[in-house]
Amino acid sequence: MSGMDSNFWDWLQRAAWAMAIVPEKRWAYLRIPKTGQTTVYRFMVQYKGKEKPLDLTENGGDYFRWLVRSMFSKAEWDTYESWAMVRDPWDRAVSWWAYLFKDKIPFKEFIMSDLWKTSDYGVWIHGQPCSYFTHYNGEQMVKNILRFEGFDEAATKIVQSLGIADPCVSIQNNSQRGPYMEYYDDETKEKVSQMYRDDIELFGYEFGKAKSATTRSF
Repeated sequence: MSGMDSNFWDWLQRAAWAMAIVPEKRWAYLRIPKTGQTTVYRFMVQYKGKEKPLDLTENGGDYFRWLVRSMFSKAEWDTYESWAMVRDPWDRAVSWWAYLFKDKIPFKEFIMSDLWKTSDYGVWIHGQPCSYFTHYNGEQMVKNILRFEGFDEAATKIVQSLGIADPCVSIQNNSQRGPYMEYYDDETKEKVSQMYRDDIELFGYEFGKAKSATTRSF
């Protein structure tokens, strides 16, 4: 196995669990936690039109085993139209806390604690940077990366790329809270900037500044 394929396989093993894939259309969507992925995924699974983009009764959602059996290569992956959404890391950290810990621990205590390093995989994976899924050793592994900050536009592009002409996708699991900036002080702001340094540098996020949903290579 070449060095390039070795890197690809290492990345695939950590990303495949979160991947919705349609081999016959050479299409894939990386379901990064806390980026609206549940909304996009449910829309495609539950869609009643003739396209039937994802059918869990047929593939069981077990994409990782399918990828292993198929001996998926980097050259083949490069022929796929792959998609992912990324999110402002400070906003995403608040969403992570609100989703799993709001009723258990104050936000500042959560950010400054070792919960970031928990052995509970379901908790740990929610806290991984978006770039953990989209990049490997500095190489962008996903062709189309959009921003959660323009969710309606981004979700529409992803769903349309599967051939659904006029999707109407609206966010689900949307926690009711104020602007994320209100949750931070200087200490927690800096802690998140260190934890998500790669996301900030790769995707150009700045605390308190909105970004568009424009598709681009980072």
